[in-house]
Amino acid sequence: MGMGSIDGIYHREILDLLSMLFDQSIILDIKRLSGERNNKQSVPNLQQMVNDIDKKIGGDSIADLIWVYEEQRGPDGTTFKNDTAAYHDEKDREIFRPLQYAILSCIAPHRMLNARFSIQESCAHVEIVLKKKLKAKNIDADESPLGAALHKAKNQKLLDATNIELIEKINHVYRKAKHDFSFKGIPSETNPNFDSSMFNLLEAVSMFFICRKVGLLLDPGLA
Repeated sequence: MGMGSIDGIYHREILDLLSMLFDQSIILDIKRLSGERNNKQSVPNLQQMVNDIDKKIGGDSIADLIWVYEEQRGPDGTTFKNDTAAYHDEKDREIFRPLQYAILSCIAPHRMLNARFSIQESCAHVEIVLKKKLKAKNIDADESPLGAALHKAKNQKLLDATNIELIEKINHVYRKAKHDFSFKGIPSETNPNFDSSMFNLLEAVSMFFICRKVGLLLDPGLA
């Protein structure tokens, strides 16, 4: 299934996942979001872009699920909205916390971009959702890595062939982000020098939406 290439994405598994899950218009939206982050667009505008993409892929405004604001008043009497780090429903914390970390590292300008960390957290969301699916069938996978949890799901025939392929590719990226290290520089979207152990912003943003979509496929209730 994969596509030939997308400028700025160097990992074959990410290319394949994008082509398996999204049409060209969604991929362009993801590239646009990454570009706006590079252009130092404001966080509220970026959050709105995240929500717009989320709705297109079957979600329900993921940024609004993982960022809850409350209005506060400053010493000078002016009001402002403050991120509470809470969730609309606290039972969502375990499931959505990794996605919160993942996208914050991509769009919050006060955070140093760590694409590897963002990708690890996005993949962790899929791992948590899959383990919850197994737990619902009384299959213990709490201490299992994603690959082992997937093996248990395959043995129990809990997933169709497409979802198995998607998670296998995600797990391949997950292992690279966790275990492959290099002292070379992180490639930019315009730098064709490929180092398989490094990731850039566009790849991190792509994996966020890839993992959000696969989470929705595993559990449509996450919308």
